[in-house]
Amino acid sequence: MISAVRMLAVVSILSALSTSPLHATTSSALQSVLTFCKANRTVDYPPDKGFGLPEDNGVPPEFVDMNVGKWRCMDGQVFICSDTADGDQCSRKSDNRHPRVVAEACQVNRDSSSVPSFAGHPYQYDWACRGGKPVLIKTYPLDRRGFFLEAWAPLIVKNGVISPSGAPDVLR
Repeated sequence: MISAVRMLAVVSILSALSTSPLHATTSSALQSVLTFCKANRTVDYPPDKGFGLPEDNGVPPEFVDMNVGKWRCMDGQVFICSDTADGDQCSRKSDNRHPRVVAEACQVNRDSSSVPSFAGHPYQYDWACRGGKPVLIKTYPLDRRGFFLEAWAPLIVKNGVISPSGAPDVLR
C-alpha cells in the first residue's frame, strides 16, 4: 500500500508538470530556492520561511501549482517531493531493522498483515506480524541522505522555465 501511495505522489508531480502551463520566468521565491541550494549544497530540511507564503508551508508558488509540498537541496540541486496526507513520504527514514516499537506492535497484533502506521512509518521497511514477531516484508530504497528514492525528483529549470525532463529520474 505504501508503494502505491508513493507512486501516486510521483504521478501527481509528473502530471502537474506535463498538464499545467510551465512558467516562462521563475518567481523570486523559486529563484531564492535555486540560489539557496547552490550556496548551501546539501540541506535536508531547509527553512520554512522566506521562500513562499506561510499558508503554503513556505514553498514557492510554482511548487504549489505542481502539488509539491517539500523541497530540499542535494549537491547544489533542488529536489522536490509531493507528500502523503500523513506527512510521512518526504521525511528521512531509519534503516533500523529491529525497532522496539514494531516488536511491541506485533505483541498486540500477533498475526497482522501489516504493522500499524504509528510504528512503521519512520523506517524504510514494511513489516507483518506472525506469531507476535515482526517479519520484514518489503524494503524501500533510500538515497544517500536517507530519503525514499522513489519519492524525490530533481527540479530542472532551464532558462527560467521549469522542465519536466528531470522528473522521470525519480522512477529509478
